[in-house]
Amino acid sequence: MQNPVSGRSSGIYVTTLPTPENILPGIVTTIVPGKKAKLVLASANARDLVYLKELIEAGKLRTVIDRTYSLQDLAAAHTYSESERAVGKIAIAVI
Repeated sequence: MQNPVSGRSSGIYVTTLPTPENILPGIVTTIVPGKKAKLVLASANARDLVYLKELIEAGKLRTVIDRTYSLQDLAAAHTYSESERAVGKIAIAVI
């Protein structure tokens, strides 16, 4: 299983999509020093989005974008996503 924190010695991997692959690291990292993984279950509302915005602006939360594709390259983005090699999100530029 790939390390959820991508080999970095610090930082917290946060996901909102529970899968067997990321639940186990979340449990294990609660007792192992160093890497941390957290599973967050939430639904978006205005208050939560404002809070997330404040965390990002304060430098306490960072999103990781692996690659950005144009809308014309959507098929390539999908292929890359299915390769399971992305470290972070895959973004599609629509403008």
